[in-house]
Amino acid sequence: MENCTHRNLVILASCLVLLLSIVQETSQDKQVTYLLGRPAENCTLVCASRGMSCIEIGAFPNNALSIFHSINVTCTTSEELSGYGYPDSPNYIISGDWEGQCIGFKGLNETAHSTLCGIGYNPAVRRLCPCGEQIFVGPTPSPKPTSSREMSAKATTPADDQSTTQTNNTISSIPTPPYTLPLPTTHITIENMGTLRTAGPLTLLSTVLWIAQSN
Repeated sequence: MENCTHRNLVILASCLVLLLSIVQETSQDKQVTYLLGRPAENCTLVCASRGMSCIEIGAFPNNALSIFHSINVTCTTSEELSGYGYPDSPNYIISGDWEGQCIGFKGLNETAHSTLCGIGYNPAVRRLCPCGEQIFVGPTPSPKPTSSREMSAKATTPADDQSTTQTNNTISSIPTPPYTLPLPTTHITIENMGTLRTAGPLTLLSTVLWIAQSN
């Protein structure tokens, strides 16, 4: 009987060590920092003031009362108000009928409970906020700049291409005139003077006038 009891204690101790290691590993993976906000302040602002982001899912254990104690919040509790029921829970009440109480810290399933980070409207409430590493949203990628060559290619339509081709063909079909035009050579036969080879119309006219004067 004594051996059986000793063995059971060893098994129980081993299970506790394993459980503690799992809880510690989970806490380290999440890297949650719990902060108490100012009256009516939402958790988004609370975390941002420390350069962190509010954790929305899985940030609390099922019972978060020990977290209040770990951040030096001394509060009373009541069975009536300990269960989660308000969107800004868990929180600490600083005035009114429930002054000095921690409420809404029970029934927080750490795998499903959603922290409504943006809720903060009650001046009598200081929220318990779970904060983690800040999440940066990258800038929207800028569109790739278009080069002037690509813009020119896009601006030219098929009709423009056809018109340009036709114009070029028309221009290239016109023959290029020579730089000098030779004067035509004229052969004139004049009686008693033989054959005269003139260089053009002016020489021919001079010859005709000379013949007329001679006669």
